[in-house]
Amino acid sequence: MQIFIFSLTETILWIVTVIGFTGILFLIWVHICLGKEWYANLKLRNDHSLIKSGPYSKIRHPMYTALFIIYLSMALISTNILLIILIISAIISIIIRLPEEEEMLISEFGDDYKNYMKNTGRFFPKFHRQIISDPAEFNNQQ
Repeated sequence: MQIFIFSLTETILWIVTVIGFTGILFLIWVHICLGKEWYANLKLRNDHSLIKSGPYSKIRHPMYTALFIIYLSMALISTNILLIILIISAIISIIIRLPEEEEMLISEFGDDYKNYMKNTGRFFPKFHRQIISDPAEFNNQQ
């Protein structure tokens, strides 16, 4: 099975390890912010509330972001191409499931969730470009 193994320098392995641990810390923060609203399967409680604080203020699905970071770090640390393929497949399955989750949230929270979607990124913060129609306004900002 050596044909599926590749090598990385020790420096790269350490960097990937630190990134992986950062992903774990991020996941802990996400869980703290989500609190009682988290379920392993897709469902909402009767008194479910839309969380918009902490990492949720910028990212709609930060738990997935954290898991992607952790999974990819583990795959790279393993230096095993088969594990990388497996991890990428798992990530793709989560991405495929996401529209169903977002539809569930839209049906529960309506326009509030739609507006939340406009202001946040799915997995990473959304960077808004400010459009300036008047060149004089651009000069005033500098």
